[in-house]
Amino acid sequence: MGEAIEFSVANRAVSHLGRQLYGTVPPALAEIIANSYDAYATFVDIHHHVESDFGECLVIADNGIGMNFTRLRTDYAKIGHEKVRMEPPEGRSYRAPMGRKGIGKLAAFSIGDEYRVYTRVEGDALWKTFSLPYKELLESEDRYSAECNEVSLPSVLHEYEEWASGCIVVISSLRHGVAKRTWDALESRLARRFYLVSGKDDFVLRINDSIVDLSRHEYYGDLDTVVYFGYEKDNIVDLLGCKPARLERVDESSLSDRDDVSVFQELVRNQGCAGWIGFVNHPSDLHVNVGENYSNIVVYINGKIADDDLLRNYPDSTFASKYLVGEIVADYLQNTSEEAVTSSRQGLDNDNDSVRDLIQLVRSVRARGISVWNDENKTTGIAKLPEDIRE
Repeated sequence: MGEAIEFSVANRAVSHLGRQLYGTVPPALAEIIANSYDAYATFVDIHHHVESDFGECLVIADNGIGMNFTRLRTDYAKIGHEKVRMEPPEGRSYRAPMGRKGIGKLAAFSIGDEYRVYTRVEGDALWKTFSLPYKELLESEDRYSAECNEVSLPSVLHEYEEWASGCIVVISSLRHGVAKRTWDALESRLARRFYLVSGKDDFVLRINDSIVDLSRHEYYGDLDTVVYFGYEKDNIVDLLGCKPARLERVDESSLSDRDDVSVFQELVRNQGCAGWIGFVNHPSDLHVNVGENYSNIVVYINGKIADDDLLRNYPDSTFASKYLVGEIVADYLQNTSEEAVTSSRQGLDNDNDSVRDLIQLVRSVRARGISVWNDENKTTGIAKLPEDIRE
């Protein structure tokens, strides 16, 4: 007989905070991976098994610090509570947490109808395991009791048996078919949901035996013109892994509006906000997968995407918008208020004062970027004309 772990599931939490928050596989997986990062994992392995002890399933395994019975009861089983700060294991640096409210675990229910957790802390002889079935949790009035037992890993997970610590999530009864095109698109879409330099952060993600480079996004090599702020020139070239043909640093002197200058000074100089907006040669460079459009500006907080289209409510009608992409790092928002992120987890809250300031900053930088891009196109366009017309 195992030990009981009591999960709070009042007010249909598993539906509102799990299945309804994540419409597709990439954002749901990103939440689970973020939990692994917060647990100081250096390696996360994702594998799709067509046949296994659990039937068709997805396995997400990490070598983080794992959980003992106390942490399972007081932290993991409490849904929506502020995350408890975890100190780094010996030899590893502190990581600012990607999540705050501990609801990412429920993301698994948007992928499948049941998930099983295996976890182990250093010094344990066996793994602890328990199962969470969506239907039973949904039908529970207030609390759900999961029986936790100590076991050896099943054969499908044999490669992780010798790990000293870690956490493995097995999602079964998958809700959607996982076709080859799903995996073809998944790597780039997952990579864009993180802003990590693998070497610096000592964090490796592998999907079906293929390492995903979280430090380079697919469109970096296609950028022709880039304006940036909060970085030094060497930093931005190192980040992008290339030097665009035209590279311009935006500062207060680049902005004409007094309010824009004031916001720039506060967010960039005082809060450490940084980012870039770039332009590609062809709009198709930002449509790397079917149904995926990267022609937008995303925001990251502590390495994880917080908004996948910051200016969705402020579209630019110019021709340049089809060629534009951008990435903003706004870690300071994590320290202001949880209200900066909407309850739907679909983006930042435009009614939040800090978010409105960020939008003003990015809009002013976008305007400068479009001006630079237009000037460059005018110059290169004229140069390509026949000599008699050019004269």
